[in-house]
Amino acid sequence: PGVTRQSCLELVAAHSSETPLPHLAASLVLHPQEHELTVSQLQAWATEGRLREAFAVGTAAIVAGVGRIGVDDRDIDLPKEGMVGGRGPVARALYERIVDIQEGRVEWQGWGVVCE
Repeated sequence: PGVTRQSCLELVAAHSSETPLPHLAASLVLHPQEHELTVSQLQAWATEGRLREAFAVGTAAIVAGVGRIGVDDRDIDLPKEGMVGGRGPVARALYERIVDIQEGRVEWQGWGVVCE
């Protein structure tokens, strides 16, 4: 649970031609989901080329890209294609949009409050 996590889920769910996230095609359909994954599933998806991007969210980091997942003696390497500043396309879009909202460049559903 957390504000940054919830913000990311809401922004991803709202991504559309009317409210596109930066640098992502408005036609891209995103389906935010939360569920537990096993290391075996992640490894299989990486091997099959289905694991496109991983990121973590939190108050201090906002959105941080994940380039490698290490468990025991195994490493799961994530694709480097499309990475900018350690973030993949979706993570980068979320980071940029949240910072824009925080700094008042973008108004989003009343999340910002002007302080004088």
